[in-house]
Amino acid sequence: MDLDTEAPMHDQIWDDSALVDSWNDALAEYQKYHSIHAKGGAVEDLLDPEQETTKEMLTSSAVQDEGLKRLLMSWYYAGYYTGLYEGKQQAEQQQTK
Repeated sequence: MDLDTEAPMHDQIWDDSALVDSWNDALAEYQKYHSIHAKGGAVEDLLDPEQETTKEMLTSSAVQDEGLKRLLMSWYYAGYYTGLYEGKQQAEQQQTK
């Protein structure tokens, strides 16, 4: 056993600062968009009208591989309809209260 090399300390082994930072970034983005909705605004109000939306980018000639384009569109619509469903569920819950 080489005595010159030290075993990593407990703090070094369990350093999860990258995970915590990622969580905090995601939480801040979540709170930003949901606070807009709570105030009666829409996320579209924040978007630059000159900037292409994700759907527009996917349907343009930027993606040449048809299989990849279909995969990306399925992800786009899955996210869209998941958000739509969650919004309706929240609205129903608020109406029943």
